[in-house]
Amino acid sequence: MLKYNSKLLKDYELIHVGVSMGLDSVVMSHFLARGMKQLMLINVNHKTEHGESCVEPFNKYCEWLKTQRQQHNKPPELWHTVSGAAGDTTGFNEAQLRDYRYGVFDNGFRDSQNEALIMCHHLDDAVESYLMNTFTGKVTGRHPLPISTTRTNYKVLRPFIRTKKKNIIKYAQHYDLMKWVKEDKSNEDLTIRRNWIRLKLRPEIESEYGSLNKVVAKKYNQTY
Repeated sequence: MLKYNSKLLKDYELIHVGVSMGLDSVVMSHFLARGMKQLMLINVNHKTEHGESCVEPFNKYCEWLKTQRQQHNKPPELWHTVSGAAGDTTGFNEAQLRDYRYGVFDNGFRDSQNEALIMCHHLDDAVESYLMNTFTGKVTGRHPLPISTTRTNYKVLRPFIRTKKKNIIKYAQHYDLMKWVKEDKSNEDLTIRRNWIRLKLRPEIESEYGSLNKVVAKKYNQTY
């Protein structure tokens, strides 16, 4: 149901996963919790109304995941933490929020070659980045979203980058995960460029030329 590149993770003992409590991160953290031996789930609280509202659901979700692992005889090594710097990020643009999150992640890693951070990006995210990069001229490398990037003391991995959004929804429905999902209302704000691309521009392009998933997936095929 989910396309997952397990080879990316084979050299790491402890995997960190950023969990916003949106659909994508709930599904992918659940998938990983069913198979990974050691897992650290991280919720970055942006100190916004939505960020504050996710703290308690995140903690409850992680405790539920632990019981699920025990029922399936998985080892108990699953940890979770809520991290965030002081100050409200209301009004931050997409780039500023991304830098804020990475700042939190950077502070949470020790200098270790055995740990990596998974970001829960999927194929439809890559399509949005492909369109954004095309129109802004910021085309770098052959992948709209890199499969692997290096921070100062850890790797950032995107093992689900070839998974379609519709399959994420099917997975959530199959495992009854929608009850845990808390989507950010700002995802519907059309003044944010990525939202406008996802909700307005992409549907118009695909109505004329067909699915962009196939176009972007080809860019990752040689890597998988």
